[in-house]
Amino acid sequence: MTAPHDLVDRYFALSAPGHVDELVALFTPDAVVADDGHEHRGSEGIRRWRAPVPAVQHDVLETGPDGDGLLSRVRISGDFPGSPVVLLFRFGFAGPLIESLHIRPAG
Repeated sequence: MTAPHDLVDRYFALSAPGHVDELVALFTPDAVVADDGHEHRGSEGIRRWRAPVPAVQHDVLETGPDGDGLLSRVRISGDFPGSPVVLLFRFGFAGPLIESLHIRPAG
């Protein structure tokens, strides 16, 4: 069984372009991702959400408990307006997989 902290580490390791299928496999088939005001549901929705994401650097500043999930504070930098930006990633889990991910600005 994969521990939640290990899933979070793996999520960020697979966030680079070219790893979409491996990243999607970390989620339950009916998982929900909320990012930038939009919800992405299920494996295909998550795949469509991740496929066009450009190469960016994820620097995990901290990860800790948040209710029954984990909250990561992450600095994201790359070739995009406003770089770098700090975002909060709130992960929810179902067994050995990610069931929900909510991404929002820090602060």
